[in-house]
Amino acid sequence: MDKDKQIQKDILEIIESYALNKSRIKHATTDSKIILDLKLNSARIMDIIMDCEEKYDIEIEDTDIPKIVTINDAIQIIKKYL
Repeated sequence: MDKDKQIQKDILEIIESYALNKSRIKHATTDSKIILDLKLNSARIMDIIMDCEEKYDIEIEDTDIPKIVTINDAIQIIKKYL
């Protein structure tokens, strides 16, 4: 599995732990918007970011957090810090 696919899988597992509607996560793509499509709120976004930081032993800068709109955005930001 390539790095992008592995990060996507990890992110979706983290998101699923916070999602009320798990079926949305199963149909998510890299273009899925975390708040609009997957129906998570901004407080959950911070939880997801903290979980990703812990999983990958990275620290995402505050200036990058607003840039995370889609799953792909999250993948690219994580890769930036790896």
